[in-house]
Amino acid sequence: MYVHRSLQEQAYLHLKKLIIECKLEPDVIYSETKMCSELGVSRTPFKVALARLSQDKYIDIIPGRGFCLHRMSYEDVHSTYKVRVAIESFCAINLASNADQLENQKYIEKMNGILASMEQALNHNRNIEVFSEFVLEFHKCLVNSAKNDEFDELFEAYQYRISSLTAKNLIVSGRLIEACDEHREILDAISRKEDPNCLYGLIQTHLEQLRDMVWSYMS
Repeated sequence: MYVHRSLQEQAYLHLKKLIIECKLEPDVIYSETKMCSELGVSRTPFKVALARLSQDKYIDIIPGRGFCLHRMSYEDVHSTYKVRVAIESFCAINLASNADQLENQKYIEKMNGILASMEQALNHNRNIEVFSEFVLEFHKCLVNSAKNDEFDELFEAYQYRISSLTAKNLIVSGRLIEACDEHREILDAISRKEDPNCLYGLIQTHLEQLRDMVWSYMS
């Protein structure tokens, strides 16, 4: 079915896709005029799209010059951590509590497959970009398992932040091995139907490590 989207929505979705797929580079100022021309839209709908992306903290608008990718602050990192702990711990507890259901077994099986790909990437070329994609896919699958549209939308809204933080975290020596171990521990605990306190603690510890490591870079 054809879905009509306004020019503002088209511009917003296009730019958001470029950002999420890492097609725009950090610390580069992009010209509004040039981007308008490339998208084939007038400046008014483009400005509306930029304002929305700025509000969502994907970009920072530089008056008179253009825009650049948003530079995350300490508070951005901490708020991302808090949102993720709240949502992902709930999803892990919910998945473990209902692990016998066929549909949830499929999610667990899918997460096992993603983790296997993550471990394969670790044992071969250790490409951080590829490894990061598997990490994002693992957590996205966990969130999707709750079958809650608002959770899915919120996770998508934070996707750029999550991807950026994950990439920064994984460049630390030995971190790829630790990340595999932590994801395996979380998934095994879900499969064993561990109690909620255990699952919450595993998610919290895993995400705290990411937050603190990124903060150390910002010091």
